[in-house]
Amino acid sequence: MAALEVKDVTFSYDNVTPVLKNVDLTLNDGELVCLLGVSGGGKTTLFNIISGLNRPQQGTVLLHGNDWYRTRP
Repeated sequence: MAALEVKDVTFSYDNVTPVLKNVDLTLNDGELVCLLGVSGGGKTTLFNIISGLNRPQQGTVLLHGNDWYRTRP
């Protein structure tokens, strides 16, 4: 089972222009990952969604198979 799964995540700040569109990411236990991209490409937005600071308009984030937004306090 994956430690973290981001499935079909879409997010926009103005509900018009998506910053993230249909993003998928799977990380397994013990993996080391580097996220690279241009300024304004959505890296921080993705981290904000994974950490729970922002909610995606579409898609889900699973932490060890559990929906992050349903199980967090």
